[in-house]
Amino acid sequence: MLWFANLSIRFKILSIVAVGIIGLTAYLILNAFVNQQNRERLTTIQDVYFETLEKADRNIMRFGRIEEDLQNAVASAEEDPIDEAKGLATKIEDSLAGIVAEGHFSQQAQPLRDRFKAYFGQISELARRLVDGDVEMADAGPEIERLGKVRKTIEGGLRDFRTLVYDKFTNTFTQVIDDSQNALYTAIIATVLLAILLGIVGLHTSRLITGNIESVSRSLHDMAAGGGDLRRRLESTQRDEVGTLVEGFNAFLDKLQRLIAEVAGNVVTLREAAVGLSSMTGQVVEGASRQQGDVKQVASAMEQMAASE
Repeated sequence: MLWFANLSIRFKILSIVAVGIIGLTAYLILNAFVNQQNRERLTTIQDVYFETLEKADRNIMRFGRIEEDLQNAVASAEEDPIDEAKGLATKIEDSLAGIVAEGHFSQQAQPLRDRFKAYFGQISELARRLVDGDVEMADAGPEIERLGKVRKTIEGGLRDFRTLVYDKFTNTFTQVIDDSQNALYTAIIATVLLAILLGIVGLHTSRLITGNIESVSRSLHDMAAGGGDLRRRLESTQRDEVGTLVEGFNAFLDKLQRLIAEVAGNVVTLREAAVGLSSMTGQVVEGASRQQGDVKQVASAMEQMAASE
């Protein structure tokens, strides 16, 4: 991860914040998605499944009462129970029609409604004929037996429909609970993973920053221990702010080293000039001494000449 090592210290620190923000955002998005799905499911449970389940229970009760009303009508030879049964049948048909219009269980409710409508039309007509005396009970036996089989089929259909709605109700509610639990587990796992990831990123970032500073510090101590050797340079493995500082300091040492080298060169030249000047001065003094000796010899000769005269 050389590219990360060369990032600015500011961006290294901000990367920890960025990881935390990204993790938190992902968790919030997931949580919002799960909550939205659960909200839709709960709405469906309340507005569709629960209401349809109540309708299915009422239709089963109404269907049983229809059978009782028709039997009472035949037994008492009165048509009022038939009218009551017709009212119950109308409620069943309207209830099934409402379920069909709602749409969730239309494929199951529509055939059931058609069979019930046909059955009630036949059974109510047979009951009315028996009450009016148009047909004898013995003659109606085969028809009653056939309609009894149809009644059992319709009753079984109503109960199967109720079971279907109940299963949908419980499965959807169970799914809501499972999704909520999964969201909780996911939140716990995401929190742990995010904490681990933040710890790794933070530890790696701190090691990069402190490691680079420690490397520069060791280089400075080595320079100081080396008696100020200007040939030494600071070392940095990264190109962040510390690396830029090291590059600037090394560039300053390069210029300082060249300047000192120039000064040292000038000192050598000056020393050589001083040595030459000293040599020339010695030669002048030596010449003056020889000239002084010559002068003394001439003066002595002149004195001797004057004495001989």
